[in-house]
Amino acid sequence: MVPFAEVNGVQLYYEEHGSGFPLVLSHGGYSDISAWEESIPFFSQRYRVVVYDRRNCGQSGKAPDTDTPDIWVDDLYQLLRHLDIQRGYIGGSSFGALVTLEFTLAYPEMVEAALLISGTTAGYPPNERYSVTFPSRQGQVGHLSLPVLIVNGADDASPSFAPGTAQKTAQDLPNSELAILYGVGHAVSRDAGATFRSLTMGFLAKQDAKRGVLQAAS
Repeated sequence: MVPFAEVNGVQLYYEEHGSGFPLVLSHGGYSDISAWEESIPFFSQRYRVVVYDRRNCGQSGKAPDTDTPDIWVDDLYQLLRHLDIQRGYIGGSSFGALVTLEFTLAYPEMVEAALLISGTTAGYPPNERYSVTFPSRQGQVGHLSLPVLIVNGADDASPSFAPGTAQKTAQDLPNSELAILYGVGHAVSRDAGATFRSLTMGFLAKQDAKRGVLQAAS
């Protein structure tokens, strides 16, 4: 099978690794799935790992002037439908974390737990590097009861993702766990890969246990 999904007028490139409960990861910035190359072998020992290149990134199709949070969220939704994923662990880094938050607000029934790596609820303003705008969700996400893991670097140079903003993000999300990694900047999954993977696996193991209890009771 060719790993492309026809989504909203573009071909999204994706890869699947491993089996089990789905773990879907969105990359940051305008990078690609290579951002997860060190983590895929680790997570795929236990989960069905899905990674993909957002539109206008990597091997996915190009569609100028279509990069908006709403379109990125719908692309992810359509990709999950293509893969027949009804519910999973949804996460991402940087822009991928912001997409994860927006997706969780739009489709909470599809998110067993969320991973916000170098993310924020404060939104993201356009700047000289990126023209994309994410709205602030501070004070708007308190109704989300699903578990959320928040991991940020203490030395992140961007005010949008600084430790104080990460702490506010944790306060906004009632069922969240926060880890601030000292000596680490924005690229948490790359620069502190082993710690990131250990934190994530520990968090997901707790969610697996909860799912097991719920399944046994149903």
